[in-house]
Amino acid sequence: MTDQPTEPKPTAPAYDPVPEIAEELKLTPQAVAAVTRLLAEGATVPFIARYRKEATQGLDEVAIRAIEERRDYLVELFDRKATVLAEIAKQGKLTPELEQKIRATDSKASGLGGGGGARDAVDVLSGEQSLQDGGDLLLDDRSFPEVP
Repeated sequence: MTDQPTEPKPTAPAYDPVPEIAEELKLTPQAVAAVTRLLAEGATVPFIARYRKEATQGLDEVAIRAIEERRDYLVELFDRKATVLAEIAKQGKLTPELEQKIRATDSKASGLGGGGGARDAVDVLSGEQSLQDGGDLLLDDRSFPEVP
């Protein structure tokens, strides 16, 4: 028995919020990427603003904090969408149309249906309103009951 290194299994590429943040905040992608990299390495916002101006193209604390907050929100939203999709798929209720609607949401409070305002995902998934009849789906942090 020989110890041969096993090749890592390919995984889906991680979500990269840099282009979206750069466009929203009207900043260069290079500056946003530098800030996200420094934050991921454990640097604090004041440290980045004071000592990494060359990497961030001179961004101040306000811009760096905005990048940090938006990055956290977008990554959390991406993860939440994956959780919702996986749960609905596990229950065998995921349709291509519903998947498209979930993937297209840009807010954790975005409604997915045509109803009036965002409805709670637990209400929708518990059968109070069917996913197919125009109910909205809120991507919050509650657990999901079985879809009827």
